[in-house]
Amino acid sequence: MLGVSNFLYLCSFLQDILFSHRESLIVSNSWELYQSILEACVDKRCSIVRSCLQNISQRNKNLLSPMQARQNGSVSSGQRKLINMLDSIAMPYNIDEIWGKCRSLEVEEDQLVRCLCQWATTSLRVGRHRIYIVAGLLGCARRSGISVQDHMKGFLEGFGSNVKGSKDDAYLLVSELVRSKTFSVALYMKWLISRGILSEYTITRVCVCSSFFLF
Repeated sequence: MLGVSNFLYLCSFLQDILFSHRESLIVSNSWELYQSILEACVDKRCSIVRSCLQNISQRNKNLLSPMQARQNGSVSSGQRKLINMLDSIAMPYNIDEIWGKCRSLEVEEDQLVRCLCQWATTSLRVGRHRIYIVAGLLGCARRSGISVQDHMKGFLEGFGSNVKGSKDDAYLLVSELVRSKTFSVALYMKWLISRGILSEYTITRVCVCSSFFLF
């Protein structure tokens, strides 16, 4: 059994995690099991603690809903394995090794690119490291013969409507892909012009998802 001093130390440690490393408490699969334990160990009289607990609880619930949907068959088992694998990446990482794991999963090329981009830009996870990991993986994909340029169009078209995510993270991801020559701005502009999106923006001043980072 824990002594009083050890228990107090544990409570202080958990409260520090709650304040400074909240992402460590995003455990949607087992949140219901640990929620009451966490709440018993922190000072719920503090408004900041209550706010942090509410934030973590909501984020875990937001993650659990898509996971339940996937269990009902809306997302392939390959995609589930891909997301779980990405979530389990530890630092330091080997990008070639991670890419090898990605390719071993039964995921279509377009779904693979889209899933990687969604994981990099989702607001349900934290850490800019996701962007650089995915930029590296998409570079591997391009070198493997996958048309990242074409598959990125599908992701950008649905971003903000079909896919909820961080606009800043999406901008940074595209910037990294351009820098590594994995994504071509010239080809993308040509595609936008061919669809009349830029002229539509000029007339209506409404920025559609697929061109938001150009303005």
